[in-house]
Amino acid sequence: MKNKTLQPYFYLLLHCAFISAQRPQVTVIMVVDQFAAHYFSKLSCFFNYGIKDLLQKGVVYENANYPHAMPSTGPGHAALSTGCYPKDHGIVGNNWCTPHGVKMGCDDDDPCKAAIINPVTGRCYKHGKGPGNIMVDSISDQFMMSSQPDTPRAVFSVSLKSRSAICTSNKMGKAIWLDGKTGHFTSSKFYFDQLPRWLKEFNRQHHIGSLSKVHWSLFYERNSSAYDFKNIDNYAFAQRQSIIGTSISIDHSSKYPFAIWD
Repeated sequence: MKNKTLQPYFYLLLHCAFISAQRPQVTVIMVVDQFAAHYFSKLSCFFNYGIKDLLQKGVVYENANYPHAMPSTGPGHAALSTGCYPKDHGIVGNNWCTPHGVKMGCDDDDPCKAAIINPVTGRCYKHGKGPGNIMVDSISDQFMMSSQPDTPRAVFSVSLKSRSAICTSNKMGKAIWLDGKTGHFTSSKFYFDQLPRWLKEFNRQHHIGSLSKVHWSLFYERNSSAYDFKNIDNYAFAQRQSIIGTSISIDHSSKYPFAIWD
């Protein structure tokens, strides 16, 4: 099947300098959950600026895929960043049970060395998140290992989910994710002794934690061809019905009002 391409993930390697003999100064890797390859070609007429430039001037691989049978966030992101199967990189699912029958997340780590930082107070939670379960190097690690004093390198992986950020930053990059309790971006002690000033400033300027609801609206008119997909209105097998044009309430009385679990 030609459209087996990176489903349900879409993996795009963006270079600030297009194919040339020179090394790029910046490389951006974007991973979009549940974005099948045929979506990209179908929606290309709506693209502008950077992504449109890449399509027109870059190289597009239309039949890249990973042939493992666990298309979940953790295994997929780890496979894309390491080039290995789950049996080799160690992230065999988003969650699993320990030999003692305790459920754990794929990015759960020793709280003594990887405690999550509360982005509001600066203190640490009692649980940890880090790359302790990843058994091999990733592209982030290899990139950082070639850093030199006169040409220092940095890797940052940013996501709404901790497992997405951690499985791409691995051990030598810096993972940043949205804290489900406060609604601010955070990390863990594995990556930072304390959150960097620029991240604190971002959290200060963007008062996500003060939101009471989020309104979900379409970018284009509903009859636009951008939404001309088969079964686009079929929610029979979805966790919830369409949220288009509705407001999603944020329950601040819950323990994790901003959590994104799925």
